[in-house]
Amino acid sequence: MLPYHIMNSDLITLLGTSLYFLAVNLILMLSSTWISGFLNRFHVIGPLIRIMGLIVAAVAVQLILGGIGDWYAVIK
Repeated sequence: MLPYHIMNSDLITLLGTSLYFLAVNLILMLSSTWISGFLNRFHVIGPLIRIMGLIVAAVAVQLILGGIGDWYAVIK
């Protein structure tokens, strides 16, 4: 078991990191209207949606191929 001061330090780091990312998330959500207007003004939404679609498709293929490989290793 870890000493108390190490566990306490890890907890403080975890809480600090969580609060930091919650604050970043809040700032992004509050400025989402401005961000949306900016992206629409420069016509970036279409390409951004296509790029995100390609990323999702690549992740899906990776998961499917990994599952098939695991399944094949089990039945072999």
